[in-house]
Amino acid sequence: MQLKTKKKIAKEVLLFFSGGLLALIIYLLIYPYNWYCSSKYDSIQKVIASKTIQADSLENEYNLKSKQQQWFYDVNSKEYDVAALGYKSYADLWNRIEAIYKSDSIEYKYSKTWSKELIKVLDKIGFHNVQMFKQFIEKNILTQIDKANKSKSDDIKSEILKLDSEKYRWELKAFTSNEQMKFAIKALIIILIILYPVRLLFWLIVWSLKTLKERGE
Repeated sequence: MQLKTKKKIAKEVLLFFSGGLLALIIYLLIYPYNWYCSSKYDSIQKVIASKTIQADSLENEYNLKSKQQQWFYDVNSKEYDVAALGYKSYADLWNRIEAIYKSDSIEYKYSKTWSKELIKVLDKIGFHNVQMFKQFIEKNILTQIDKANKSKSDDIKSEILKLDSEKYRWELKAFTSNEQMKFAIKALIIILIILYPVRLLFWLIVWSLKTLKERGE
């Protein structure tokens, strides 16, 4: 075998292993890429956790009072048809009760206007006198601060939803072990196609052009 032929074979062998080495490097580079994606994911998750605590804290008082208002509606609904009186939701009933309280009419209505049946219902659910009922109302009225904090909490929750979407995108960007192997194999195939069929086609075109030029001369 001539030295020139040996050199050509050696060159092709080196090119083949170079292609394999390049595919291996691509495979290994996915590890730091995955680490970067994971660090971004973890960073966003920490922000979400912090904002979730903040949002929960802000809306805590609002939620506690709302639950008490809902409870009052539910226990009354078990005793009589609250909806038939025009109170379709707990908010409707509570708004009416709150309006009476703020007009300082609770004691008057309790003793003069409300029926004995209604007073019995209030007594049954735990309000044995008008003072207990007034204290319950006063304790569970939503203040402007409560509403403002709830609004801030809702804004933070909107931010959390956006962060969740961003976190999910980073999760999708990371390669699984199976995806990593498939990507490296695809890279190897592309490299081999470039090294052999494409390179061969290129040299054939160059050879053809040179041949045509020589014949022209």
